Amino acid sequence: MTLHHLQVFCSVCEEGSMTKAAVKLNMTQPGVSRIISELEGHYKVILFLRKGRSLMPTPQGSQFYHDSKLVLQEFHRQEMNIRQGQRLSSVVFGCTTGLGFAIGSVLANDFKKKFPACRLSFCDNTSRNIQHMVVKGECNLAMVQNVWDDDKLIEEAFYTDRLIAVASPSYQPRNSLKEPLGIKDLAREDLLLMEKGRTTRNMIEKIAVDKKVTLDPIWTSAAVANLKELALQNRGITVIFEIMVRRELRNGMLVRIPTTFSPTKTFYLIRRKDTWISEEVEYLLSLCRQYVHS
Repeated sequence: MTLHHLQVFCSVCEEGSMTKAAVKLNMTQPGVSRIISELEGHYKVILFLRKGRSLMPTPQGSQFYHDSKLVLQEFHRQEMNIRQGQRLSSVVFGCTTGLGFAIGSVLANDFKKKFPACRLSFCDNTSRNIQHMVVKGECNLAMVQNVWDDDKLIEEAFYTDRLIAVASPSYQPRNSLKEPLGIKDLAREDLLLMEKGRTTRNMIEKIAVDKKVTLDPIWTSAAVANLKELALQNRGITVIFEIMVRRELRNGMLVRIPTTFSPTKTFYLIRRKDTWISEEVEYLLSLCRQYVHS
């Protein structure tokens, strides 16, 4: 059996269809079917059962999928390490939702100057999903707000940021005579907040609960970029990590609204332990450290 057999098998598991797997792999459906038949014949097991129009792995198939993914991931890592003397053609940087918009363009510009032949791409998602991608080798490096213990990863607590309230310079707080604003004062404003379950929302909600205050935002969003845009349009006050609005604060497009609270959160850089650090990834690490402390 070859790595190609494992790749085809994993694609069928993930797509639930030989036809869809064939499209994904740029193969013919009969070619995919032949590969699966060869695997079943070689190991003398049934790997799939048909359920309606979908294929479902048998118990042996599910275990074989898990083992096959590990083999493919290790092969990918081995290839990366054996090519350590070569220049990387691409680097994938994972980041918690919002951070990509805040720092991506700056990192990309500086990175391109030093490595013009290397393509730097960004993947923006939740911290948990990004961590999974790093473990699977789909991201070379990532910056996240939260980490979960995993012995495959190196975690660097490299930056502590604070939540701040910001608004357009034209925004007039209802409690303008009482500054800085407490959580009760802030609750009376036109609030623009992240959706429930997000780190920033959880942090501000904890302060509100401790003070027996209910927050009733006029707008909730899953995207930091949306909240920034609404604040720029003078729609209200948003509570956000300072790093994500650093540029807007410096150029005067947004202003900080003083508050009596300023909770902090540590950000992490994560990467796989067993993967050699290329010059490109090492430089990207240095850019991240420089940016957050500039």
